[in-house]
Amino acid sequence: MKLNAKETVIWEALLAAGPEGLHLNALADEAGLSNSHVRNSLRKLIRNGVTAKLGRGTYAAGTYDAPPVAISLGFQLRSRQTGSDKNVTRVGKKVKKATEPFDLNKLPKAPPGSPTVLFLGGGVDSFGMLVDAINRDDKPDWVVFCDVGDPQGLDPAEWPGTYRHLRDVVIPLCDANDIKFEWLDTTRYPIRPRKAGHDSRGPIEAHPGHRSLFDWMRNPPKTRAKGKSKPRGIQVPVANKKQRMCTEAAKIERAERWMDDTFPGQTVETWLGFDAAETDRAGNDPNNGKTRKPTPGQAIRVNRYPLIEQGLCRCRCVDTIRAAGLPVPRKSACVFCPLGTKTDWITFSQELPEKFAMVAELEDAKPKTSKGVKMSIMGFTSRKWNKDADGNKTTLKSNCKGTPISEWVTTKDRTKAQPLCPICGAASKATKATGCGWQDEETAKAA
Repeated sequence: MKLNAKETVIWEALLAAGPEGLHLNALADEAGLSNSHVRNSLRKLIRNGVTAKLGRGTYAAGTYDAPPVAISLGFQLRSRQTGSDKNVTRVGKKVKKATEPFDLNKLPKAPPGSPTVLFLGGGVDSFGMLVDAINRDDKPDWVVFCDVGDPQGLDPAEWPGTYRHLRDVVIPLCDANDIKFEWLDTTRYPIRPRKAGHDSRGPIEAHPGHRSLFDWMRNPPKTRAKGKSKPRGIQVPVANKKQRMCTEAAKIERAERWMDDTFPGQTVETWLGFDAAETDRAGNDPNNGKTRKPTPGQAIRVNRYPLIEQGLCRCRCVDTIRAAGLPVPRKSACVFCPLGTKTDWITFSQELPEKFAMVAELEDAKPKTSKGVKMSIMGFTSRKWNKDADGNKTTLKSNCKGTPISEWVTTKDRTKAQPLCPICGAASKATKATGCGWQDEETAKAA
């Protein structure tokens, strides 16, 4: 393998860092190159088996005689010598090892007496978790709702029924049970504020943060962030169940800032509403089994999953809520969530047409990618390729795109019916359909 000047600088920097490796941003600063240059060079080094990705943007280098081993996040580096293995194909790709079944007993525990915080999404699962905790007299100290919208209600955000259920049902329930309720709005905790600073590329301008998740996508800062060579562009919602960009930016980061302010230096037991059928999702939670690097003044987060502990699926959450004489909320999600069903999007376009028009305009404003592809929120695919005579992929087709959202909602709805519930055995799992009202209100209307 022959390395050019940039690749040599990067490889030598990784060798000097040793087995701990370097994060992409630190590597760019060390080599005096942009992130994109470093990323492209790393691809070649990985393909040739002398560099491995340890996970979360961290890389390590080995020598020609001793290739590195990617040990973080259950990944292993594939080599040409093991090509006969069915789980191995070619150098530089990552294959996930078989993972052990999710085991609650192996999760870290918060020390006795630690503050407990239930993070409420506003939907059935998290509300069912709260009601069940009250029934068992195992109440949290706090219930926290991270609002992804702006206080004035100008931008698309949660469904109106979610906000009404919080005000009319959840807050009074918390007050009656001496549970502190915190509504995290963007006035106090804006989305991704930026402090002024400096890196190898020059000064970094401060930014006050964004008033909503939609505003963060539609109106990006006109200045670059730390470690970036240029400002980011307009962002459209992206469907990725494993790494939810919107959840991280609009909820997790703000929740951790609130915990740092409220419980500085303390361990906090955080309750998450993953139901009993979502053990895989809980097992893949990046916060399981580890915490943030200890920093003076920061809270230490330890996750707990009460619904999994109690064997409560969504259906049982609905039963628990109704047995308590309380109205059942609808699914909690942004109205423009890319993980929503087509039925959800059709409901959005019909019940909130002005907000839907804003999302359609966001999609239209998103520039084409560097490959000339015009992305859409729903139905996008990048797998349409021109092929040569042997069937090998060559270039992307120019029409490689999905249908614009304003047209997509007018086509046939192929949303599948809910399958059998794997926990309680119900013939059809409790609905996750969205809407402006509550589930019980819709049931009453149908009757």
